[in-house]
Amino acid sequence: MYPSSTSKSRAYPWRLILFPGIILLIIWIVYNIPNLEKRNPAQAKFLFPFVTPPLEEQQYFDVTAYRLHYHFQFDSIRSPKLVATVTVAFKSRVPELKRIVLDFNSSLVVDSVSGDAYRFRRSEGKLFLDLRRQLNREEAGAVRVHIRGWPKPYHPWIAGMGYDVVMQAPEFNEVPWVYTINPPFGAQTWFPCKDDPRDKADSVIIAVVVPDTLQAVANGRLVAQESLPGNQRRYVWKTTYPIATYLIALNVSQYKIYTFTYTDDTLDSLPISFYVFNEDTPYVGEIRDQIFRMMRFFNHYLMPYPFEKEKYGMIRYNTSGGMENQTITGIRIFRPSRERLYAHELAHQWAGNLVTNETFHEPYLNEGLATYLTAIYLRDQYGDSTFTAYLNRLRRSAYGKLYVEAVTVPDSVYQMSSAYYKGALFFHAIHKILGEDGFQQFLRRYLREHAFGTISTAQLKALLTRLYPYDWETFFQQWVYQSALPVEEFTH
Repeated sequence: MYPSSTSKSRAYPWRLILFPGIILLIIWIVYNIPNLEKRNPAQAKFLFPFVTPPLEEQQYFDVTAYRLHYHFQFDSIRSPKLVATVTVAFKSRVPELKRIVLDFNSSLVVDSVSGDAYRFRRSEGKLFLDLRRQLNREEAGAVRVHIRGWPKPYHPWIAGMGYDVVMQAPEFNEVPWVYTINPPFGAQTWFPCKDDPRDKADSVIIAVVVPDTLQAVANGRLVAQESLPGNQRRYVWKTTYPIATYLIALNVSQYKIYTFTYTDDTLDSLPISFYVFNEDTPYVGEIRDQIFRMMRFFNHYLMPYPFEKEKYGMIRYNTSGGMENQTITGIRIFRPSRERLYAHELAHQWAGNLVTNETFHEPYLNEGLATYLTAIYLRDQYGDSTFTAYLNRLRRSAYGKLYVEAVTVPDSVYQMSSAYYKGALFFHAIHKILGEDGFQQFLRRYLREHAFGTISTAQLKALLTRLYPYDWETFFQQWVYQSALPVEEFTH
C-alpha cells in the first residue's frame, strides 16, 4: 500500500525536457555500447561485437589444411598461457596471388610470421599476410603464424576457447579445464583461419603439449603421443575428412577415458569414446547403450556414420548444453536423462558436419534438421505418441524467420524458437508432403549429393523441385522468409 496525498500536484515545465532527455541518453548509450567498446578493444569483455564480414579478397584462395601446434602453460592455474604456431596451407584461386587475408578477431599477440609469409598487418579483425612470392592459379602455399597469450571469450555462452578450473572427487585438487565452442565465428578468436563454412579444410592436425597429468583431445584420431622433458606430454590428433572451422575442437583436462567398439551391418568397428570426469563414471554403461542405439538408427535411416575411419566421441565441457564438434561432441552434463540432447548432437554428424549450412544466415539447415531427426529417433524408440507430443511442444514456441540477418550475433543465429523449433517443423512439413518413403529418399539424396560439402536454401529448394512436383517457391517464402508459423495445409 502506498500513502495517499491530499496536496495538489504542480506542473514543472523543466521536467518535460529533463525526463525525455534522460531516456534518450540511456537509449543512445545502450545502442552504442559496441561502438564505444570498439574505440578501446582492450577493455572489451567479449569479442563477438568485433567480428567483421568476409572480404572479397578472402575468396582468392582455398584453405587445404590447418596445422595447430599449441603449448599450454599452467604455472599459475588461474592465469593460463599458451604459445602456438598455426600453419595454414592453401591454394590460389586467382592468377596473381600476392597476399592472403585471415580472420583473427583475437586478443592473442602475433609475434611473427614465416613460411610463405614475410610480413603481416592486423586491422579490423583481419590478419593481412604478404607473400614472399606471387602464386599462380592452383599453386599451393603455406603460411605460419606464431601467437601467444590467452584468448578473451567470444561470447557469454559461445566461448571460443573457454577455461575453468575443475575440482574432481575424491582428491579435489584444482585441475585446468580447456574447451572450445566456436559457432558462428569463435574459431578466429583462438587461431587465425578463414572462418567461413563454405571453405572446409581437407585435413587438420592438432598437436598439443600439456603437463603429463592432463590429456589433450581433439577431432579425428590420436595418431601420436610422447613424453617430453619437464613432465610434459605431447598429443597429436589428425582428421582427414573435410571440416569447417566452427567444428574444430581442442580440449585439455584430466579425463577418465572409456572407449568401446561399435559394430553393425553398416560399420565394421567404430571407436566410441567418452572423455568424462570421475563423477560421471556410474553412467558410462547406460549412456554407451543409448549411443549404440542412436548410432544403429541413424546408420540405417540415413547412411553409415560418415567419419567411420576416426571415431565418435563425447567430452565434458562447461558451456551450453552440447556442441557437435566433428567426431568429438562437447556436452555439459553426462547423464542418461540427456538422451534427447545426445541424439540431437549425434544427428549433427550427418546434418551439419557431413553436410554443412553454407552460411550462418541459414542455421535451420543443420539445427532444424538435427532437431527433427531427434524426433524421428524418439518415434522409433518410444512410438508415435512421443513423436507427436515432442512436435506439439516445439509448435507452441516456434516463431521467427528461418533466414537470419545478424549472423555476427550468436543469440540471433541460434534462436531456439526459429532455427530449432520452427526449423524442425519446416522439415516435418516436407515430410508430410513427400510421405514416409519419399522423405527418407530425400534425406539420403540430400546427404549423398552434398557430402563433405555445404548446402544453401537455394540448393535445398532445387533438390526438392527435382524430387517432387509442388509449389516449393511459395512453401519456402512462407517458411523461411516470414516470421509466422504457416498453417499446415498440404495438397498433392
